[in-house]
Amino acid sequence: MVPTAAVLGVALMATGVWASNTVINDLFGGPQPDRVFPADTIAYAQIDLKPSASQMAGYAGFIGKLPDSVREDINDEEDPAADFFEESFDYLDYEEDVAPWLGRRFGAAAFPSGEGEQGVAGAVAIAVTDEGAATESLDRISAEEEVEYVLRDGFAIFADSASILSDLEGGIESDGSLTDAPEFSADMEAAAGDSIAAGWFDIGAASKLAGDALSSATGGGSGYGDYGYSTGPEVPELEELDITGRAVAAVSVESDYLEVRGDLLDFSAAGFSLDDYEPSETGLTELGELPGDTVFGFGGSGLDALSEQAWNDLSGAIPEITEEIEAGAAETGSLQIPGDFGKILGTQTAFGTSAVGGTDDPFSDFDSGAFQYRAAGADKALFDELAEAAAADSYSSGPGVKEEGGTVVLSSGSSSQEKLGDDPVYQQVMQETEQASLGYYMDMRAMMEATEDAPDADQWGAVGFTTTFGDGKASSLLRWAPSGG
Repeated sequence: MVPTAAVLGVALMATGVWASNTVINDLFGGPQPDRVFPADTIAYAQIDLKPSASQMAGYAGFIGKLPDSVREDINDEEDPAADFFEESFDYLDYEEDVAPWLGRRFGAAAFPSGEGEQGVAGAVAIAVTDEGAATESLDRISAEEEVEYVLRDGFAIFADSASILSDLEGGIESDGSLTDAPEFSADMEAAAGDSIAAGWFDIGAASKLAGDALSSATGGGSGYGDYGYSTGPEVPELEELDITGRAVAAVSVESDYLEVRGDLLDFSAAGFSLDDYEPSETGLTELGELPGDTVFGFGGSGLDALSEQAWNDLSGAIPEITEEIEAGAAETGSLQIPGDFGKILGTQTAFGTSAVGGTDDPFSDFDSGAFQYRAAGADKALFDELAEAAAADSYSSGPGVKEEGGTVVLSSGSSSQEKLGDDPVYQQVMQETEQASLGYYMDMRAMMEATEDAPDADQWGAVGFTTTFGDGKASSLLRWAPSGG
């Protein structure tokens, strides 16, 4: 929901109609839909098209940098909500039946309910600025769509049945609203303060409900159904994993880029947790050392230690699977898992390819295109052996192996002599990566050049993604920086 809401939000806020109505309608701020859902909500998402003053400035700058072909499709004199409502509810006239009362904030939630499937039900909230003007239209929607609704605190809340709405109301009366839940409020404040769209998920609560439902469906048995056997390796039951944690994601717009942030908080499962992942080394040095014409790039720091930690954690949860993989690697005679992760990954790692296919399939040339793999502190002798094996099994020469200041470089094909880190667009989407452990990069300009419908390919910029670990959480940041305007 969050990425979809991002695109919708940017398109809506680009229009003069919604922007001006927002400013006139009580200026900025106001209640969010989390106030009309119960505190024990499991999953929640919101779209906020009533921005703050700083958001409005960010939107204006970002719209100016969108590719020409995107900006041409934005009609700043047309209310885009009209098309949605008139297509979805053709029995309503938008200007007369909807526009007078429709607010600019929307939410959806899943929460425990005796009337829902497996004990969970959902509801949708739409901001209402004039309850008197809205009642007739809401009654028609309720009758035509066979749903129930209730008005509460400036929102119309829709659900499949009156009993689900009753459970929602009862939850708020007994335990308060989602706004009052301390963990939810802290998570959203930290990650989703000034966002177009945001989502929150209680992983632990959802896991418990899923485990209860599975146990009920299988009569408390093994989970393999009536036959009581499985054809694959044995895996632990869901309740045995003891999963806890929460996730939050948010979309915001700055003048230069659109940003999606996601946090995984207090996660633990099968005896391991994010507290175990405290990298000793961070930064994406080798990613920036890839050739300047890299289209897709991946980089990491301390992946040798992180991979070994992850493998040991998996071994405790699914030993049959990990032991089988370890035995298979040992048969090759040159690789031991997890002990040899450092020989392959080194302390700083990066892989990039400059291959882009044709217009029908931009990924079609990856097998034959140029690539480079970089691993600081890796075992060059091992890569020499792998390159020889690759050449022996191929009609063409294998990839080349060399060492640059302690970094093993495995490469194939011709690449630019310039460095990816010197590209201003790369710098924009991959800024502030000093604490990152993982990073991804995709050059949208090269991708769009390989399509038929991109006359402004050079204006699409790039997408960057980073992940950091620390303080018991994993935080990810995705940025798209177009270069139009």
